[in-house]
Amino acid sequence: MAENKPKYVRKKCEHGKYSFQCKDCNGSCICTHGKLRSICKECGGSSICLHQKIKNNCVECHGASICDHNKRRSRCVECKGGSICSHEKLKSRCSKCNGNDMCEHQRRREICVDCIGSQTCPHQLRKSRCSECGGTEICIHGNNKYNCIDCHGKNVCEHNKLQYQCVECKGRLICIHDTRKAVCIICTPSSGCQHCHMISVVGSKWNPYCFRCYCVLNPDAVIPRKYKLKEHHVVDFLKSQFQETLTMRFDKMVEGGCSRKRPDVFIDFGSHCLIIEVDEHQHVSYSCEEKRMIDLYEDVGFRKIVFLRFNPDRYKDGKTVHLSPFRYTRAGILHLEETEFRRRMDHVAKRIREHRSEPTEQITVEYLFYG
Repeated sequence: MAENKPKYVRKKCEHGKYSFQCKDCNGSCICTHGKLRSICKECGGSSICLHQKIKNNCVECHGASICDHNKRRSRCVECKGGSICSHEKLKSRCSKCNGNDMCEHQRRREICVDCIGSQTCPHQLRKSRCSECGGTEICIHGNNKYNCIDCHGKNVCEHNKLQYQCVECKGRLICIHDTRKAVCIICTPSSGCQHCHMISVVGSKWNPYCFRCYCVLNPDAVIPRKYKLKEHHVVDFLKSQFQETLTMRFDKMVEGGCSRKRPDVFIDFGSHCLIIEVDEHQHVSYSCEEKRMIDLYEDVGFRKIVFLRFNPDRYKDGKTVHLSPFRYTRAGILHLEETEFRRRMDHVAKRIREHRSEPTEQITVEYLFYG
């Protein structure tokens, strides 16, 4: 009877890998780009398909690893893939399972800003999603290419909405009551006001109460009027620039006017007037702006008038997207980005100086930082 030969076991190199697949050992399977030759796109590896993906994992090619749900079989929840945990997440990325990819901050280690993960950029964002770094997920419109309506990204449905929150498509974020699950107080009672149980308080500064109930329960609380805070910053800048050279009236009715309209900034040059309106969000939700301008024109006695309509928020200049210098923190505090704000306000100040001379037209309207 033949002797049983011991089973051959391939030894690993000093780096804990098989030598032919080890970059440090210059293994025979490693190409000049430092990748496995078979899956290197630059080398046209044998495992790369015409869609520039690994054949087995390509949905378009319906590779061997793709299931009937057009997902990687090992990662498919419906197929109960081997990489899915009891919480229906990838085992390696499940915080409850202490997955290998999770850091101490309960985030994926590679995209954790606090851990300075390999996929984070100097702007403390994911490299692929950072417009300043030219991230691969950013389209020509400055949006996430998958969610961009103009590019009709893969997450955009036939109704020109994000598919996962489209009511007509019954997106995954929509409940049976045709409302977003997170804010539906029937599906998620914890999202409703804990006093009246009628209004969603998701994202509310007054959580766990709605604004009305908070005021009733806390009659002595000081309620900030934050809708005016952007105008306050604009006013403070103009005061610092023109306090000794121009007389300005802020948020006051025009003297002798009948409309009772209150322009944000009013300057009377004698021969003509100049009004600055701070149009938050480009006044996309405001109505009758033309009628408002005509009413103010009548209030100044039909003298020549210049309107500077100033947008303090996000706008597009061709293909370039300029973010708002204002943003609210989770605590409801307004944060100001000084550089962008100064750039815009310097231009506003320049236009004020140029309009000191009497205009040729009866009504002049300029839209600043609109897109």
